[in-house]
Parts: sequence; C-alpha cells; structure tokens
Amino acid sequence: MTEIAHNLHDYLTGERLGTATPDQVEASLAAADEGVIMIDADGNVITPGTWAAQQPGTRSVYVA
Repeated sequence: MTEIAHNLHDYLTGERLGTATPDQVEASLAAADEGVIMIDADGNVITPGTWAAQQPGTRSVYVA
C-alpha cells in the first residue's frame, strides 16, 4: 500500500512548506479551526499561548 504524502502549508500565505511530519498530520487532523496548528522553527507542533508559541520562527500552518 502506498502512503499518501501530506503537504504542510503556511496558513497566512498558502505557501507549500514541504512534506508534513506524522506529528503535524495528527495534530492538524485533531485541530478545530480548519486544521490550523502552530509549529516552531524546527517544525515541532506547539500549543498556542505557551512560552514556545511566543518564540521567533513560529508559524501557523495546516496540512493538505
């Protein structure tokens, strides 16, 4: 069986950022608000409103 590649996109610009990690796919599927999640500069899923979410390089993304 072939796995489907899920693409990661910037929420504000729609720019394709690359292939989503399994953690990003899972978080996006579980998220309300159209699957929008936050990631840090390393691509790790973070929780909005936390210290990590206030650091440089964070962005809102979605998986499609």
